Amino acid sequence: MNTKHEQWLAHARTPETRTRIRRLAVLERIFHVLGVIGVCAFIVMLAASWYLTISGESPWWIWFLDIGVLLASIFPYFLTLARLETAMYADGEESVGTITSVVLDPHNVSDSETTYHITITAEHPEGGHIRRVTSVPTKPRRGDRVRFRHNTRKPDDLHDILYIGFEDNDPETRS
Repeated sequence: MNTKHEQWLAHARTPETRTRIRRLAVLERIFHVLGVIGVCAFIVMLAASWYLTISGESPWWIWFLDIGVLLASIFPYFLTLARLETAMYADGEESVGTITSVVLDPHNVSDSETTYHITITAEHPEGGHIRRVTSVPTKPRRGDRVRFRHNTRKPDDLHDILYIGFEDNDPETRS
């Protein structure tokens, strides 16, 4: 088990959560290897499909088979990643905070999808404030309320966050 997963295991409060994190971490590694093998198989099948198409002997469904192999090999990996992230925050606390800073992602490679880095400040029930940083695809405004989960109560553990969503789910009121 790597250091990242060991840190999350330390945050888990129940044995069931620790077991789930361990199991999903192992599945993540397995599906990662299978995904790499699947992508390699997709490339080989793509070359074979191209050759068969040029020679005029390819069946009509061969391109669908190529895409099916690719999707079947990478889908379990991404599904496991999402479930692992949820399991890592299963014993965490849910908080509602206020956006204090909104910055357009300067490293965004796509012109069609913009990403915004937001800083959230929340008051903890036991006193004090916590700050967290995350990225969101929709344009937020300073002062918007955001719901998130976190494992630690450290005030500046910026990346200990599982973004859940805006407190007001109506995008018309945020635009």
